[in-house]
Amino acid sequence: MKPTLYLITIAFLFSSCATVWNRKRQRIVFHTHNPTTVIYQPDTIPITGSKVILHVKRQNQVVKLRVSDNNVSKQITLYPHISTAFWLNLPANLGLGMLVDMLTSKSWGYPSRIDLDNYDSISYHKRYRSYSNSQNSLKSYFTVDPPQKKGELYFHISLPFINHYDFLPEGETRNKQTGIGGGSVGLDYEHSKNQFLSLNFSRTDDLLTNFAMDHFSSYSIETERSESISLSNNHRISRLTIGYGIAVARNSWNLKHYQVDRDSLPPPTRTYANKTHYAFGFVVPMYYQFSKSFYTGLVYRPTFYRPNLPDKFKYEHTMSLDFAWKFRIKK
Repeated sequence: MKPTLYLITIAFLFSSCATVWNRKRQRIVFHTHNPTTVIYQPDTIPITGSKVILHVKRQNQVVKLRVSDNNVSKQITLYPHISTAFWLNLPANLGLGMLVDMLTSKSWGYPSRIDLDNYDSISYHKRYRSYSNSQNSLKSYFTVDPPQKKGELYFHISLPFINHYDFLPEGETRNKQTGIGGGSVGLDYEHSKNQFLSLNFSRTDDLLTNFAMDHFSSYSIETERSESISLSNNHRISRLTIGYGIAVARNSWNLKHYQVDRDSLPPPTRTYANKTHYAFGFVVPMYYQFSKSFYTGLVYRPTFYRPNLPDKFKYEHTMSLDFAWKFRIKK
């Protein structure tokens, strides 16, 4: 049974979304209100209605078309971008499927709909260009350094997808749990070459955990959450960033007991508890930049000092698998 389970687990983790779901050629619909002829490679396709459908090979190469309308001809350039299916590996298999998708041209895509009457090549290029348009692979995309300059200020927002807690509430035994959910916002300032300061406000939750229960007797649910403020200095090595800094956290532990069968079972001695304390420690953020704005990584927050508890010096931590986005607000 165990070998079969291992094989199923490996197959699930390494299932590559782009390879499985994307076809080798992408369907693109061109819309127009005027009679138009589209020239793509050796084919000349007249548009008799309001649209024409082309199937374009997926690759990390620009695709050039020529559109003619009443003796007026213009060129349409399609720039490749990493497809949505490639990013779906992150929630589907924690990104492991990307290892397979990086080897195939199916990871690339083009916009699925284009309005030929209102086409703007400049804005289109800014939206869909990638760091590498020269090779039919993702290798150069993930090795080219993204441009950041000294003095730039970025707003970032992130979603902690999986959170692990190791807390020691007052008067309780040590509690270790894993849950999902949360959010954070902050600012990043590029203070020197390949280094930036990050100020972050974060909350991690513990949803959908310890939810196995017996509906015919009783059950208890323990949840944990943490709210923190951190300041870190981060070093950039190509697309990898590693930081270190200080953090202040507000850690909470909650217990709820539900009595389903009230007739045959005695009432529990403890139905509810909620304990909160402050803790001081450090933060170690580690991220990898997948695109111009999108990052994923691991944030480790160990704390050691709890000023409002009798046992002041105790180790606790939160650890989060984080999906983050950064947007420049000052050049």
